[in-house]
Amino acid sequence: MDNRYANYFFHFSHLLLMTLLLVGLVDFVIEGEAVATINKGYFGVAFGLPYMAVRTASKGWGKIRHVALLFLFFYVPSKLVTLFGIQEVVLAIGPYSVVLFVCALMVLTGSYLKKAIKKN
Repeated sequence: MDNRYANYFFHFSHLLLMTLLLVGLVDFVIEGEAVATINKGYFGVAFGLPYMAVRTASKGWGKIRHVALLFLFFYVPSKLVTLFGIQEVVLAIGPYSVVLFVCALMVLTGSYLKKAIKKN
């Protein structure tokens, strides 16, 4: 696995976990609601921001490819969610904790991959 892909997965998993923690903190603790609501725009941001963090210093066609992929990372996930007719995802505390657990496993996997690639 290339170092860029490991970095993308590392940043993606951390961003996903931190954003879900903030959503849960605001919805469950501060507002006192029984469910957490995630808007469809969240999915584009969750895929696009990590790609911005692992950008490469390429020139010419590489830069054009990078800009095109960046656009697709922001645009396609939100359009796919809209295509399936989902405007927002509503999670109660049980499913929310399962999603957080899966995200925590992704963070641990991303950290492991980054360390394993760094050793090679």
